[in-house]
Amino acid sequence: MREVYYRELSKLEKYGVDIAFINTVPGISYWTGAIVFIKRVRPKLVVPMHLRGETVVIDYF
Repeated sequence: MREVYYRELSKLEKYGVDIAFINTVPGISYWTGAIVFIKRVRPKLVVPMHLRGETVVIDYF
């Protein structure tokens, strides 16, 4: 699964992203995916989604 994710990120890196809506359900696997996405794709704006009341997550993004 990780290989597929990284392959798709490589495609996005080529084109760039202005706005990224990131799934940030609390849990290491989701946050790790979001952080990797941000570091590799470098979107201009990140919008965290699915916070489930955990608004402290916003501070990380």
